[in-house]
Amino acid sequence: MITGIGYDSHKFSSGSRLRLGGIEIPYKEGLASHSDGDVVLHAIADAVLSASFMGGIGEMFSPSMLEYKDVKSSFFIREILKRLKERQANLSFVQVIIIAERPKLKDFIVPMMRSLSTILEISERFVNIQVKSNEGMGFIGRGEGIVCIAQAGVEYVTP
Repeated sequence: MITGIGYDSHKFSSGSRLRLGGIEIPYKEGLASHSDGDVVLHAIADAVLSASFMGGIGEMFSPSMLEYKDVKSSFFIREILKRLKERQANLSFVQVIIIAERPKLKDFIVPMMRSLSTILEISERFVNIQVKSNEGMGFIGRGEGIVCIAQAGVEYVTP
């Protein structure tokens, strides 16, 4: 078992929808991004890529590539999971910390966990989400964006 850590942050942007953990969160703004801006899935993608020594999400799915414009982040996860299986490895667990001053996300933890379980093809028992504020400090504290930190466990099948 190897663990990896991922990080992502995006600033709020009007004119887009807020997606976190594969679900739409009702809010007046979305997150600025080349794709759908789902910081949770982006951080998980980086954590899985880290644990599997496959680089980072920006290398694999470059924002300069037009085919990824406005794509749902679950697409990135599906592609990464395919490559993981080619390496004879499986995703075992994910842990996520979402740091946001707004919107309040407590009521969305369970729906996000269910969504992640489906997207990641792992049991809900092995998906954990925590939500935190930044106590009014920095760009997060000013409500300018959202940060996500993720940890993923990848288990390799040994011959």
